[in-house]
Parts: sequence; C-alpha cells; structure tokens
Amino acid sequence: MARDATTPVIATRVRSCLIITLPADLLPEVIDAARNVTLEGLQGGGAQVVVFELSAVQVMDREDFESLQAVAAMAQLLGARSLWVGLRAGIVMHLVESDIDTSEVEAVRDLEEALARAEAAARQTVDDEADEGDGHGADHAAPDARSGGEGPSLRSVAP
Repeated sequence: MARDATTPVIATRVRSCLIITLPADLLPEVIDAARNVTLEGLQGGGAQVVVFELSAVQVMDREDFESLQAVAAMAQLLGARSLWVGLRAGIVMHLVESDIDTSEVEAVRDLEEALARAEAAARQTVDDEADEGDGHGADHAAPDARSGGEGPSLRSVAP
C-alpha cells in the first residue's frame, strides 16, 4: 500500500513525555509508523511517559485497539508508562460493547491531564532516585526532571 503523506504520525517531546499524535484513520501503516516512532523516541532515553493522542481518530476496531495496545506494551518494557488521550465516546462504547479487554489501558480526558500525570511521574522518579542515592530524600538537590532538553521537539513520520 502506498504511503499517504497527508496523515503523518507526529511525535512531540515535552520534558519527560513523548506525545504520539495519531491521524483519523488507523491504517496498518499508521500503526507501524506509531510503533517505530514510539520505540525510536524511547530508545534515546529520558521519556518516562508515552501519550497516545487519539482525538483525531474516528474509528477504532478490535485489531486497531490491540495493535496500539501492543505498542503501549512495548513502551512499558522500555520503562515508560502509557496514557491514552482523547478517546471518543463512540469508540469507548464500541470497545466496551464488543467486550474488548481495556483493563491495561490508562486513559485520561485531555492532554493537560496527561502532561500533569507525566510531570508527577517525573517528580516521583527524581524523588525515588534521591532517596536511593544518598538517603537524604526529596529535600536533597535532585536532577531537573526536564533533563530531556528545554522545550518541545517535534517529529513527523508519514506512514
């Protein structure tokens, strides 16, 4: 199947968060691109949370869901938590009524909530490392949670 450059998968890095923005149609090549961008983004290190931004997605069937869930499982094996943002009510209804197991999905309403959770996870990691490192706890100076670089970076990959 030919690539459609009008429906890219976009990866944006905001501090410790890797945001994967998916287009309206979850074609197999789109899922493949999302997988590749996610794994490449995590391989570089620094991202503790992967956010799958799904607000543009119009339809998600069992195969689409399971494929995206597999990408989230791969991210988890690389040490990143996954959040799903922007699921439409119709998609949620279809998944539940089709008796699809969604128990492994951590979903949030919007990107703002996802970023807040990502920042909380980054702070917790820094606090945990400080506790383990010298016994002084969170009061001891810890590395900046934004060590992934200042400001967001953007990457777009056509499926």
